[in-house]
Amino acid sequence: MSDEREQVTAGGALDQLPDPDPDETRDWLDSLSDVVERQGPGRARFLLRKVLSHAGTLDVGLPPLPSTDYINTIPASDEPDYPGDEELERRLLAIVRWNAAAIVSRANRPELGVGGHMASYASAAELFEVGFNHFFRGKEGGAGDQIFFQGHSAPGVYARAFLEGRLSEANLDAFRQESKPDGLSSYPHPRLMPDFWEFPTVSMGLGALNAIYQARFNRYLQHRELVDTSGSRVWAFIGDGEMDEPEAQGALTVAGRERLDNLVFVVNCNLQRLDGPVRGNGKIIQEMEALFRGAGWNVVKVVWGRRWDDLLARDETGELVAKLNAIPDGQLQTLAAEGADYVREKLFDTKGLRRFIDGMDDAELIALAIDRGGHDLRKVHAAYRAAVDHQGQPTVILAQTIKGRGLGREFESRNATHQMKKFVRGTLNTFRDRLGIDVSDEDLEKGYPPYYRPPEDSDLHQYLLERRRSLGGPVPARVDRSGPLDLPEKELYAQLKKGSGKQEVATTMALVRLVRDLLRNQDVGRRIVPIIPDEARTFGMDSFFPNLKIYSSRGMNYDAVDRDLVLSYKEDTKGQILHEGITEAGAMGSFSAAGSSYATFGEPMIPLYIFYSMFGFQRTGDSMWSAGDQRCRGFLIGATAGRTTLNGEGLQHQDGHSALVATTNPACVTYDPSFAFEIPVIVEDALRRMYGPEAEDLFYYLTVYNEPFVQPPMPEGLDEQQIIQGLYRYQAAETGHGLRAQIVTSGSAMPMALQAARLLTEDWDVAADVWSAPGWQRLRQDALDCEEWNRLHPTEDPRVPLVTRTFAEVDGPIVAVSDWMKLVPDQISRWMPRPYAILGTDGFGRSDTRPALRRHFKIDAENIAVAVLQELALAGEVDREKVAEAIKRYDLDPDATTDVP
Repeated sequence: MSDEREQVTAGGALDQLPDPDPDETRDWLDSLSDVVERQGPGRARFLLRKVLSHAGTLDVGLPPLPSTDYINTIPASDEPDYPGDEELERRLLAIVRWNAAAIVSRANRPELGVGGHMASYASAAELFEVGFNHFFRGKEGGAGDQIFFQGHSAPGVYARAFLEGRLSEANLDAFRQESKPDGLSSYPHPRLMPDFWEFPTVSMGLGALNAIYQARFNRYLQHRELVDTSGSRVWAFIGDGEMDEPEAQGALTVAGRERLDNLVFVVNCNLQRLDGPVRGNGKIIQEMEALFRGAGWNVVKVVWGRRWDDLLARDETGELVAKLNAIPDGQLQTLAAEGADYVREKLFDTKGLRRFIDGMDDAELIALAIDRGGHDLRKVHAAYRAAVDHQGQPTVILAQTIKGRGLGREFESRNATHQMKKFVRGTLNTFRDRLGIDVSDEDLEKGYPPYYRPPEDSDLHQYLLERRRSLGGPVPARVDRSGPLDLPEKELYAQLKKGSGKQEVATTMALVRLVRDLLRNQDVGRRIVPIIPDEARTFGMDSFFPNLKIYSSRGMNYDAVDRDLVLSYKEDTKGQILHEGITEAGAMGSFSAAGSSYATFGEPMIPLYIFYSMFGFQRTGDSMWSAGDQRCRGFLIGATAGRTTLNGEGLQHQDGHSALVATTNPACVTYDPSFAFEIPVIVEDALRRMYGPEAEDLFYYLTVYNEPFVQPPMPEGLDEQQIIQGLYRYQAAETGHGLRAQIVTSGSAMPMALQAARLLTEDWDVAADVWSAPGWQRLRQDALDCEEWNRLHPTEDPRVPLVTRTFAEVDGPIVAVSDWMKLVPDQISRWMPRPYAILGTDGFGRSDTRPALRRHFKIDAENIAVAVLQELALAGEVDREKVAEAIKRYDLDPDATTDVP
């Protein structure tokens, strides 16, 4: 279908056109009425579906139906031949299933009890194995596929890696014991297993979201001619219960809109959450089919196994299909757990339905009831092949499975199966016999199954290895082929260090200027990926539009309304900017894909995601935690930061805590620059740490502000390492005054601190040094490191934290002030060698002018001055009456309160 026709309606139909041939139309309608009258609505429905299907092949442009019958999308007659040895693969699957269960069972021996999940992998085993044997491409000879494995199925992936010889029995026995050198992580965690897992997925919903943006970023790299990603496909394995997460559904239209036919979702529809049915009274597969179709996806349903093929072929009246359409998921779950009499009574409950099972014994009937499509290798292969061959749309495979499949009737389809960690007495032997595992009764006497691996010269082992060799090596595997970048020389960073002259410049604008300079660098510039969630003009980044252009997989097929302006809006297939729209979650998906590109494709990219700081860690902190797990590198820029700097916006926008929340992420290095000249120093060091010869897997969070002021040059003689360490004296007070004090600050509070120092000198004869502390987090970590080293080296000379050493050499009390909660400067209070008071912006933000807000939160210059005088009074160096005098002089309300309970 052409782009032009697609833009008319969802299916390209022109519904408002007048009827050019009413007689012909009447013939069609009369024919339909005649079919209904003579043969009933079932026949009419069948014909209309056939017509609609045929219209699709003719590119007529009609939209598809939102859902189809509760049967397989691909008829048995259309299934391709199975390309492998199905019997051999079934035997391998049994061994993997055994070892996966053994991993969890052994991890729950009385002396361990570390948990794990048997049932999730058991339901997904065939879905994984068909991929492992026939579709998932490894990294030998290319980038391979990117596979987001369903997190709770990790034991099955470990079990297969054990068969391949990648993991040992010692590894398996160290499952969930991650402090051991050979331990295996509980779920897919690249941070803990950097050579094995690529993508963290167990924070429900994020795997689906990140898979979509990974597939899109693959196209971005391809279109920009940075990496050939044409041979890579993104697979995401997701639970049906997980699809309730907003993140799992929120970006489906992105994949449809972008036509990401390099993306396959496999939704494991075992119909169960952790506690019970996903849709007890509904049908999750039908619901998901409508959802994905509406979002522009190709949908392939794999509902029933091959035992149903003959029954459905004999369903000439549609009675069986009607029954399957009507039966709710809660009943389907129960049918998988009950006996033959129950199946006869509940599923084949009419004379017309009972004819389908005439001659079936109880065992055959039970086998039919549990024969779900997701457990049939041939059905799964047909779906995967259809997904891979489909062009122009992403594909979702909705595969019906049974939770706990193969573990025994006491596990299968039970509500408690997610919490079942080991086998009860007597069931282990039955489990072994059912799977045909070559393990003796004597080996089972301890009650915990031993691992089993077929001999290396066996046909099973050779087949396993050959399949992976033919597909490019082991999966999953995380391979970092990247090298250090050719980083810019120091001269590039010099401009901002000179100050802004007489011009007032906000630190946000200063950062954008530095980025512009970096973009001109030959190696670094092309790797920068600006990520913007629809606020480029706010951040002064609209100047990037004309030259960098906004990435669009379809180019630009319209005239921009501002096309005559210098800074016009421009889209291009080779655009460098990822302009995500109003979706911070999606922007973080792109950040994760770009930030891990050094490992995924061996091509380091430098994501620079700039956003309203309030909508970063507060809104998408889980995605940032996941990015740390994924070992992403890059820059998060919290613009318009601070509780009082973004005046006029109010409670939901004014951020006084992201600088604190960021410190909870172990992979995040956070800075709150006070001046523009600090920014190039921090960025240069960040690029060295993330992209230099000894690259570290971390990312940076910089908070910048929209309040302009004249930016001073870097003080002469300042050691830049002090900025990186997080603390330096910016302004030393004049000598000759009777009293001394220290003011420590960061970010937008610096001008107030400098003004307070002037007030103290002019009004109270107090000489106050002013310190910039852009790295509160760094100072705290340095102090903690000293404490730990001292504790573990009691006989050696103790190490002294930087803040302790620094402030032991000065006089007077210390007052810290920032535009953040008091807890931000409080991070270092324990190591201060002298009295330490803190001012901050605890409480909700509100809309007002900056001066009014700062007076409200008591962080303006006058309140800082009073805080210094109070500390001097507590030290006995001034009378308390002077503090009261200052309160009166500065017209402060001593009884004013903030809204902190």
